[in-house]
Amino acid sequence: MRETLIIIGFLISVLLTSCSSDKNADIIKADWSGIDLTGMDYKVGDYVYLKDSNYFYSGLILDFNKDSAGIWIGICFTNYKDTIKPDLNSLKNLKLFGRQIPSGLVNTTCIDCFDLAYLNESGLKNDTSKVGLIGNVDYDKKIVRVGAESPSYDLRGLINFYNIGVSQRQKTPDDCKEGKFKAGAITERYFDFHMIKK
Repeated sequence: MRETLIIIGFLISVLLTSCSSDKNADIIKADWSGIDLTGMDYKVGDYVYLKDSNYFYSGLILDFNKDSAGIWIGICFTNYKDTIKPDLNSLKNLKLFGRQIPSGLVNTTCIDCFDLAYLNESGLKNDTSKVGLIGNVDYDKKIVRVGAESPSYDLRGLINFYNIGVSQRQKTPDDCKEGKFKAGAITERYFDFHMIKK
């Protein structure tokens, strides 16, 4: 019964958004216009590291958002996890957290999206020694679309998102078009960095 309701809900959402895959893709584009970022230490395209007590992780800042809680920094994790701090050269061999989302019921197309973990600016101030800049990357902003968002007020929440994301990406992803009618379809996957590199 529950699976039937999930499938019906999914079909309704597909029907509602099936007018044009281009329009659907535009809806989920990263958009930080109108947000004053002059006081921020980081900017879009920054390749950053995050550190817990044991490991370094890395990610690209692909978005900013703002609400009543302040500014949120949208980080797309890579598959990097090591005891050694990453450098800028490491990025070309890494994979980014992504997913494919089906668009349209008839003539379905698949939209490549990036999963972002959003760190609130207050969490950034509290964990300054655990987050740092590696360098800035020129990437194609036009193709970045947000597939999933996971907000956190601290670094621990981001690392939890990373661990869940890696675990999910160890599974075989479903074909985007065939999986649109499958409850619990695995949409998560990795994308090569060169996919967004200019």
